[in-house]
Amino acid sequence: MYDDLVRNERGISEILGTVLLISMVLLGSATVIIFGASAISDATQRTTTEAATDYLETVDSRLATLAASSDDPEVAFDPQDAAAKDYSVERDGYLNVTINDDNDCSFEQDFSTITYEDSNGNTVGYEAGGVWRAGINGSTSVTPPDVALSDGMLSIHLINVTGNFDQARTTIAQNATATRNSTDVASTALLSDGCQRPDNVTLEVKSQFYEGWANYLESDTGKSVSVDRGAETVSLTLTEGDLHLSVRDSENEVIDLGGADYMEDVILDDSVSPPRIGVDKGDAGPYMAYTGPVTNDTLDYGRQISVEGTNVTGPPLDVSFVLDESGSMWSQADPSCNPYRPDYEDCPSKLEAAQDAARDFVGTIDESKDRIGLIGYNHEPDYELVSGKWYFSNDQSKVNDTINTTNSGGNTRIDLGLADSNTMFDMKSNETKRKISILLTDGENVCDNRGCDADSKTVEQAKYADDQGITVFTVGFGPDYNLDESLLESVADETGGDYYHAEDAEELREAFEDISTRIKAEDAVAKVPMTTNVSNPTGTIVSQPEIPGDADHVANTSNGLLNVNDPTAPSMFSHSFSIDDGEYFELNVTEYNCAEDSYNVTSETVTVGGETRSVARCTDIESRNESHDGQIYVDGDQATLLEQTTYADWQSNITRALNSDRYPDTRIESDGTLNTSSNQALVVYDLPPEGGGTRNTLALMVRIGLADDSEGPGVVDVRISEAETT
Repeated sequence: MYDDLVRNERGISEILGTVLLISMVLLGSATVIIFGASAISDATQRTTTEAATDYLETVDSRLATLAASSDDPEVAFDPQDAAAKDYSVERDGYLNVTINDDNDCSFEQDFSTITYEDSNGNTVGYEAGGVWRAGINGSTSVTPPDVALSDGMLSIHLINVTGNFDQARTTIAQNATATRNSTDVASTALLSDGCQRPDNVTLEVKSQFYEGWANYLESDTGKSVSVDRGAETVSLTLTEGDLHLSVRDSENEVIDLGGADYMEDVILDDSVSPPRIGVDKGDAGPYMAYTGPVTNDTLDYGRQISVEGTNVTGPPLDVSFVLDESGSMWSQADPSCNPYRPDYEDCPSKLEAAQDAARDFVGTIDESKDRIGLIGYNHEPDYELVSGKWYFSNDQSKVNDTINTTNSGGNTRIDLGLADSNTMFDMKSNETKRKISILLTDGENVCDNRGCDADSKTVEQAKYADDQGITVFTVGFGPDYNLDESLLESVADETGGDYYHAEDAEELREAFEDISTRIKAEDAVAKVPMTTNVSNPTGTIVSQPEIPGDADHVANTSNGLLNVNDPTAPSMFSHSFSIDDGEYFELNVTEYNCAEDSYNVTSETVTVGGETRSVARCTDIESRNESHDGQIYVDGDQATLLEQTTYADWQSNITRALNSDRYPDTRIESDGTLNTSSNQALVVYDLPPEGGGTRNTLALMVRIGLADDSEGPGVVDVRISEAETT
């Protein structure tokens, strides 16, 4: 019922490609992300070790954001954080990857650990993208590191920090040169001759948290690890059977779908439905085959729907009330209420009016899926934990009881309240929720010391909220001459929210009521349920769609096939299967009907005709609608169907996607000719409405065996980000 009963684990990125991707994080212009004492203001109610764990979880989240940013971010440790001096940066651990037991196919990278040790010898640390705890009984993983095995591909992302925390204000910034050099070293080592088609991969980690690493790697890979307690190292060896199918030489052969002397026959038949593809090389085979969608980000087969015509359920909400608790909130809410009125004692204060409006709002949420959290702020922010335990709760009664405990006193620091709200979303919400902040104040930022620049920090927090998908609605309460309406409008505009001015308690109630209505579902683009499968000549399904990650929430058809067009799926679907020499397979694409009242609006939006529309997913698939024909194109063919396509506002342009860096071995030339590898085919489906100018097009890339110029893919994806404290 409550999200804080179990700590959330951060999802691990799924790697589906079959080539080695060595990514580099480049630097641009600086953006500062502030966090410090506000991230652990509730630590006084818990042990220092628990507080340090929460703090480092926030460090984990913010450093991940830093590394993923396209510009040159910095993470600043606020000097208000008195505990910063108790954290140290060590660089005693390392991570080593060796391919084929060959030192020429090996790289070793030292990594940093941000640690905190309490007086009892308990240690909490952040390293390699994870948070760890160690004590007399050994070490454990609190949040997983950015090291994972998925579909036989090993993904590693290290964020190294060099320096210390002993300054009044410490800033962590990425080092462009060091980042580039570290990644280039790994790239050079793992892409050299003899390394690209491995028989085995060995991962060795040295860390003071080696026991936690051992448990994590065994859990993630299902493989036993070797532990050297004296050296504090763990070692994991992946054999050929553990690695991706694409690197198993015994199961792959070179294929030319355009026809070559070594090909006895190639079957490319799109005159039947579903289309058929097959190869014959005599006594060769079997061949490993793969197919997946061509897209920039998500599958985009959709139709516009309206709430008036279709019962659309809104997305689950996480709502944060950010309420002003400064001393002025104790003044009367109604400007006409003065000591000369006989009912003066019955006039509510601004704080009481805010509590009433917030409680009314709470009554509008769906307790089955929506949650409320509360941040109070004056010159300091405070997590107002529901029942003293939970950041977010769907228990309306307990939330209202917590709202009633808010008080007033002190000055106003809007930036600190918004910062704590952002941090609460970072720690306790996720991408399946629609994130809403309602920020209320009756005044302006007031600095207790010179040069705090609270207004610019407020705008910075608004920009961060927008980056994290948080919509902020701002409410100025009371006379406008007491408010910084320009600042409140900027915060709302930055995040896609709106600013409301409420003169009295009644207007405040109306503002909260309007916000409640605004965040409900309206018009949407529905992602129509659709599935794919690969069948043999007898019609038997040989491959169902695979969606790596947690896909338990994705709807299934009656025969157990996943809806590949669910926008909340953790990753894109694909098919990996084996075909015999001389045989063909059929590639089926089938549309289904969504059951009544089963379209659920997600937190995603698209722009249609200049207006923002929500994206809806189907949660319950009903009857089969129809299967679709496809056209097959191989290297040198004219991709005529793509030339005729006019894309809907919500759909990715397939030609642009093919010409992007995502498909380095494929492109559509200016004359419409497909230029791709010898073993690949593009199958394009003209989905309803059909014909020239179609509004929906699906393209699947098919790969069989090896290309005639293939040297073999790698199976390790390494990203190394180097950062320094200043």
